[in-house]
This record gives sequence, structure tokens and C-alpha cells, in this order.
Amino acid sequence: DWSSDVCSSDLIAEMKQKGAVVMPNLGIAANRADDSTAWMDDRLYKETTPEAVIARVRASLANRTPQALAASQKTYALMQTNLRKLNAAGVTIVLGGDSGAVPDHFHAFTSHREMQLMGEAGMTAGQVLTAATATGADFLRQRERGTIEVGKSADLLVLDANPLDGIANTRKIAKVYLQGQEINREKLRKGWN
Repeated sequence: DWSSDVCSSDLIAEMKQKGAVVMPNLGIAANRADDSTAWMDDRLYKETTPEAVIARVRASLANRTPQALAASQKTYALMQTNLRKLNAAGVTIVLGGDSGAVPDHFHAFTSHREMQLMGEAGMTAGQVLTAATATGADFLRQRERGTIEVGKSADLLVLDANPLDGIANTRKIAKVYLQGQEINREKLRKGWN
């Protein structure tokens, strides 16, 4: 388990040799390790998460014991160190955030936060974007996705800011397209509440 010990050079070499793919899933640990809930004030989080859920998550995080918080911070720091080492060694990394599979990790926000956390762990914005798009699509054998090219599915976000200037800019979404058709985000939002 890469979240319970520092990855050794031998393990990293074996991972590279065998073509291992790492999906860090930093978000769950980061939420437990953060001694504030300021991340929950993010505009995209608030737009895509029902208020009752936000209140429940805040209450849950507020009820952590100091010992639980310290243990979570230790685990998260180790995960960051390991991701930094794996990335520096050239191990293949893909985006994954347990969105929808773990309570309180939502499709609309979790992946954006995960990308930010990957950047904070030492990946460049370009590396994070590649892990989230081309590498992820390739790993899932979704060859018609992952890059913008003629003949591929036009699934994309149009942003109001350049994510290469700061990976959190992926949250500044102007438009969303699925198979070349613009998604009505306001209509979706109304359906969530």
C-alpha cells in the first residue's frame, strides 16, 4: 500500500518495469488531513453539491479528534511524497478520485480537486492534465477520447482561464461539451437541488 510506507527505489523500478499505473486518489486523505474546511467554499463545490451535503461533510470533519487529524495528516504527507517520487521516476499516473464510489466524493468537483492536489504533490500542470485526459483514456482503452483530434469524441471543457497557469483554473468552466453537444449546466444544477 503506497499510502502506508515510503516507496522504495526497488519498488519504483519494478513498477516501471511492469508498466504499473498509479491512480493516487489523494482527495479522500486530503479531506481528512485538512484542518480547515475552506476548500468547501470553492465556487464549483458549492454549485455542484447540495447544501445539506455540505453541512453534513462540514460537521463530520469538525468532529475529528486531534489524534485522528494528526494520523490523517501523516498519511496524506506520505501519499504526497510517494506521488512526487513516482512521478519523478516516470511511473505512469492517471487521474482518479473515487468520484461517486465513496460517500461525499462527487463527479462534478472531486476530479478538479484531485488535479489540484496532484499539482501540490509536485506534478506540473501539464503532467496533471495529461494524467486526466490522454493517459486516463489510454489506460481505459477509450481511444476515441482523451485528446482533441479529428475523429475523436468531442468531450471537453471550455475554460475561462489557462490551466497551465494554475491547475485550479480547470474549475473556471465556461462551457461543457459531450460528444460535440453543449451541456446545459444550469438545467443540470436545478435537477440536483
